[in-house]
Amino acid sequence: MNVRAKFTVTKVAEMGYQGANGPHVSKCYQGGQETDVPMREITMTAVYDNGLSAENRSFAEATPSGSMTFLLSNAALKDEFRVGSTYYLDFTPAE
Repeated sequence: MNVRAKFTVTKVAEMGYQGANGPHVSKCYQGGQETDVPMREITMTAVYDNGLSAENRSFAEATPSGSMTFLLSNAALKDEFRVGSTYYLDFTPAE
């Protein structure tokens, strides 16, 4: 069973403390060593806009409500998630 959902980024918040590399970093273990890394909290909610497209109406009927929050510590991806951006989320059972 595979399920696809459509979510929009509703919040991007910088997280952390004042560290050696400046504000908004957090401790993380990478390669077995503790390091300061930028952290962002990303919040996404299910698309619920019946007025724009048939696709959005379909997703709104299937998932009228939902949210997801995660922390992102990958510096290379820190600017990829912007408020208002929309993504497909594919759910596949893990074995």
